Amino acid sequence: MKMGIFFIFLTFSVIFIAFMTNNINEYMGNSLDLKEINSDMNNYTINMTTTINNMIPINNKYILACEYKPKIYIQNLYLTNINDNEKLYLINTENNEYEEILLKDYPENIPFHPQSMSLYIKNNNSILYILNHAVSYNYEGKERIEKFNIRFESKKVKLVFEEGIILPQEYFLRIQSISIINENLFYFSTNSPYEISRNSDEPFKSKLYHKKNELLKIINPMLKMKKCFIYLYNKENKDISVIDGSQSYIYGGITYDNKRNLLYAIKSIEKEMNIFEINEKGAKLINTIQLLYVGNNIFYDNNKDKLYIGINGKKGEEESIIKKIKVNEEYENIEIFSGYEIINPGNNFSINDIMVMKNNNYKWINTAIEIKGKIYMSSIYSKGIFVCDKNNL
Repeated sequence: MKMGIFFIFLTFSVIFIAFMTNNINEYMGNSLDLKEINSDMNNYTINMTTTINNMIPINNKYILACEYKPKIYIQNLYLTNINDNEKLYLINTENNEYEEILLKDYPENIPFHPQSMSLYIKNNNSILYILNHAVSYNYEGKERIEKFNIRFESKKVKLVFEEGIILPQEYFLRIQSISIINENLFYFSTNSPYEISRNSDEPFKSKLYHKKNELLKIINPMLKMKKCFIYLYNKENKDISVIDGSQSYIYGGITYDNKRNLLYAIKSIEKEMNIFEINEKGAKLINTIQLLYVGNNIFYDNNKDKLYIGINGKKGEEESIIKKIKVNEEYENIEIFSGYEIINPGNNFSINDIMVMKNNNYKWINTAIEIKGKIYMSSIYSKGIFVCDKNNL
């Protein structure tokens, strides 16, 4: 009897280990056969003293870029310099010069850690919405959407604060990306399924949360547990609803196509792009497009009618960088497959252009956008902006 139970246990253990091994390989991308594509394109770097997370073009000359301050790992716990606000930079693509852009009328007591941006045009007025992970040692910690008016004055660009929208605490630090439909409706994606607890004894997050969340964020994809979603927020009644069919392991960026009334969302681990049709009830999943590489942020350019995605090779390559960061080791020599993918919605979502290079100097692309034939890319692991010039092919 005991031997029978033992063999049953052994059989299930072998099956479980095989299942987990297969899922780990899928999650890390170990089986992918990667190669460079169009890697001989002329390129250069706009040198900056900081790394950049997200970017958005506000016209055919200027780019707004969110600073990303390197995170700190203490005993394998994910911490950050939460007392130091992160900045917004204005990049002039005509001369590659950049400057910090000040936030006029922004409340001094509210921390500023921008994660995602969405531009909304109304009556020729440009309105910028910024997802702000507002947290510091002396601030309770909120997930906020900050609304700014963009003003172009005397060859200067100014951001004037108008209002802040506070989201429920259950979404604190879980939101990856936002996309504005109008002044009362917007969508957001999550990159973590677990509510972040915070207590008075731990200024940022509890150690227990860190260990639990970091472990479960890895285990979830391996167990095929899809716990991240796309949500619709209605500002008028403060209602938040989950979009049917939007479950994913981890979401990357989302973006709105106002020509077709479609919402695009990157499913990073699955290497897919979900397409949702916007209707009076919210959004409906109508298609899923397979991507060639791991996607991060996505941006729909209304003028070019193109989708721009920052792409990378394997999830395991980013994990190798994080391991180096955790023990304070240099990671410059790690080779990463990174680049961009441009999709044409007007041609059955075909690939319009793609570039992938195995690059030692610039790693793990977050965002890609295009201005005047140049592709601008950002990374949270490499300083500055990486530029590929398509005009000199």
